[in-house]
Amino acid sequence: MGAIGIGPRPDGCVVLTLDNPGRRNALDDGMIDTLLREVPLLAADAACRMLLIEGAGEDFCPGRDLSGLDVDGTSDEELRRDFDRLRRLAGEIRAFPKPIVTLVRGYALGLGAALVGWSDIALAAEDAKLGFPEVKVGIPPTFTAVSLLGRVPSKAALRLLLTGATIDGLEAERIGLVSRAAPRPKLDALAATTVADLLAASPTALAMSKALVRSLAGHPEADPLDLALEATLAGIRTPDAREGRRAFRDKRKPTFAGSADPTDEPARTTLHA
Repeated sequence: MGAIGIGPRPDGCVVLTLDNPGRRNALDDGMIDTLLREVPLLAADAACRMLLIEGAGEDFCPGRDLSGLDVDGTSDEELRRDFDRLRRLAGEIRAFPKPIVTLVRGYALGLGAALVGWSDIALAAEDAKLGFPEVKVGIPPTFTAVSLLGRVPSKAALRLLLTGATIDGLEAERIGLVSRAAPRPKLDALAATTVADLLAASPTALAMSKALVRSLAGHPEADPLDLALEATLAGIRTPDAREGRRAFRDKRKPTFAGSADPTDEPARTTLHA
């Protein structure tokens, strides 16, 4: 049975570790239920400023663990309820108001690769293996296809979805599935720099930036400059914006609302369903 490790850090970065020994961190039902419960709580937790999602050991996640799912012995309504959990999980991740970073080593396939696609920033080892192999076992790539929309050019997305091909981290960076690829020994350093950059930014500005991007993607009929104007007017008067202006004038680093106390002690828990 798998578990989700939750490791809050004093800087406000919460590390979610996918941990399913023997299954390369495949997401089983208990892990999905844990994420459905915890992600909304972290969204509302002021002490959480961002999520970093990684896999335990050598792999990120090879997809959903289907070993306990009896499709032939399950009614259509039961299947709908089961897969609706994936829809809700995708919705919670896509709506998460704070930055989500995925750190990819080894295999990220199917639902695991979809988590990469839904994250805001994805960092991968150059030798990582990413793909959507569902068609090879007769299953249409549905939720995984949604994860590629707006992230990867349609021709590249269709090649992955229709052939089930596996690509490495460098190719994933080239087509836009991941943000940056790095040699495996340098991946942790890249992640540390990325986390530091995000934590140095205004939490309010980050949340408003994510909201603007969602609005632009969700309202293609709207003038994007009109949406940008309204976001500018709302963002320029926030407390974080005022603090940023003062810090610039005073030639110091800003102290934004919600910044963690560096003296706080980190904790780590492992949650099971």
